[in-house]
Amino acid sequence: MSTMNKTLVLIFSFIVLSSLMMLTVKPADAQTVTTPSVPQFTVKIIDNSHDVPPTQTTDQYTGVTTTQPGYHVDNRTIEVSIKNQPFTPYTNASGNKISLFYWIEFKGHFGDDTDWRIFGYNWPLVPSESEYRIS
Repeated sequence: MSTMNKTLVLIFSFIVLSSLMMLTVKPADAQTVTTPSVPQFTVKIIDNSHDVPPTQTTDQYTGVTTTQPGYHVDNRTIEVSIKNQPFTPYTNASGNKISLFYWIEFKGHFGDDTDWRIFGYNWPLVPSESEYRIS
């Protein structure tokens, strides 16, 4: 085989392989779906603790005055604010509805892998219509 023929065969092979590499096959339920990433979020501790002052009441029949001592109410909450991501729910080829949910778990610093707990009460958390989802 001459050098010219070898060169033509090599060029032809390269063209065929290149075109095969550019060929892509999309599945039947292919849609332009945005891939969610780790969202931007903030965590705040909100301290609504307060002191209740002592109270005095006098029984109107006996005249005995009762004093209730004051006390401290410890009321702290954790607020998580998540920046919503653009995502359009859709139904895949199997008929399953695909949606975006936020799932938050926590554990203490000294806890082990079995101590994870779900954060909040309304689960699963779904993105809100506003820019941020706050729970």
